[in-house]
Amino acid sequence: MCKEENPVVKFGRGIALSLFSITLLIVAIFPGFMWYATKKQVAVWNVWFILGAAVLGVLLAFVLSKGKKYTQKLNEQPYFYGWTLGIVALLTLVQQWTINQVWFVTGWDAYGAVQEAVSPGYYAYAYSYYPNNLAIVGIFRFLSRMFGKSDFYDAYLLIIHVGGLIVSLSCLLVVYAAKRMTGSNCVGYAVLALEGIFIILSPQCLIPYTDTYGMLAPALALFLYTAPLSRYVKAPAVTLVLVLGSFIKPNAIIVWIALVLVELFSHNWVMQLCSRTVSCVVLAVTILAGIGVGSLLGTQLKAYSVRTGTISDAELSMSAAHYLMMGWNEQGAGGYSYDDVEFSTSIEAYEERVDKDFEVFTDRIRKMGPGGVVRQLVRKTLSNYADGSGSWKKDGEFFQEIKGENGTLQALYGISDAEYVAPYEYGAQLLWALILCGLVLQWLAQDFTKASCVVNVALLGQSVFLLLFECRARYFIQFWPYFVLAAVLGWQALAKKFR
Repeated sequence: MCKEENPVVKFGRGIALSLFSITLLIVAIFPGFMWYATKKQVAVWNVWFILGAAVLGVLLAFVLSKGKKYTQKLNEQPYFYGWTLGIVALLTLVQQWTINQVWFVTGWDAYGAVQEAVSPGYYAYAYSYYPNNLAIVGIFRFLSRMFGKSDFYDAYLLIIHVGGLIVSLSCLLVVYAAKRMTGSNCVGYAVLALEGIFIILSPQCLIPYTDTYGMLAPALALFLYTAPLSRYVKAPAVTLVLVLGSFIKPNAIIVWIALVLVELFSHNWVMQLCSRTVSCVVLAVTILAGIGVGSLLGTQLKAYSVRTGTISDAELSMSAAHYLMMGWNEQGAGGYSYDDVEFSTSIEAYEERVDKDFEVFTDRIRKMGPGGVVRQLVRKTLSNYADGSGSWKKDGEFFQEIKGENGTLQALYGISDAEYVAPYEYGAQLLWALILCGLVLQWLAQDFTKASCVVNVALLGQSVFLLLFECRARYFIQFWPYFVLAAVLGWQALAKKFR
């Protein structure tokens, strides 16, 4: 990937890095004395985690900067793709073994999606209120039927295993993208090392839901974007992947928006292309084809759920106004609010529900005033960024049934006790602090590429989305590989300064 020089793209990257810098300060200063949604005891000590991560990162960057001879040999290694594939395969074996040892049945939407997959109609109105979950139910139902898992527990375990494989594949794709973006084996291995500990071996892989299944679309899109393909192949392929991915996790479309913005402002190729009418038309047609095919496949997933027994009434569905209203509920600090759900579901007509929800939203903003708005934004930033475990153990009644029997691993991850602060959470918090520091250190990078700009703009888009709508750290899991990649680029920039 070529070095990016366009001032507009640099400005967009600067906005993203400015937000990350402000976020790091908020995460360091405020968790100890401000209440926010899904607050965790371990996050109170964030300032110490950040200081520890900064010292550790600086030491590593300094050591790497002095080992130029060894890093050069590593960069000249001819079997990078084979080695990384082998390492991910080994990590995946550990992950899959761990799943068998400690799996459990959780509550909230994850339970409902699996139950709906094996027993259609189990939740009569849930998928009318939340039609965005129809696609994941369709995937779960397809998997359970393809592998003959009609029993709930068998299907549940199968779906967890497949989700873990998707997480591993997503991480591998981003490693390959990192190698293409920088031309450095060292960067690729660093991304893999951090992904392996922070993502592939995370207990979030034990939750059968859109957070892990939705990770694939952004990762595959970045892999395709950095691939040496013709724009007439790349544009529709990336579009198809992200449009289809948005049916599983709507936030995937943020990556497509980031790609379009970076491409539009990067070079003068748009003007050159438009001067060649045929080329312009062909590219537009291929992109529209990607949108069409992705939409068709996503619609078929949702239709498969309804066709095979799931009850769905579009008139009952929640609109964006509902999530906007929840995002500005001071009592819920911008997170999930049962009272807001009760309010929305009490209104039968869809159009009236949208109007009423938006009316409540505007009324809340008016009553907050400028000071209240800033306070709510700080709370929402903490809900999104202060917890490095992705709201682990914080959704509903988390542990319904414990099926795995490995007591050591259960203690490591805190399985069975939602209040117990497990060793995993301390480790995740330290790695998350390392990642946040790396995001900010990207200010030092002088040779950033279009792909790195896409990553940062996508993370900016997701952050702004959660600052506006319902928020929590779990909604970042889908983008964890992007966070790791951006962080490694920041620490690499520091190592170059030492060098």
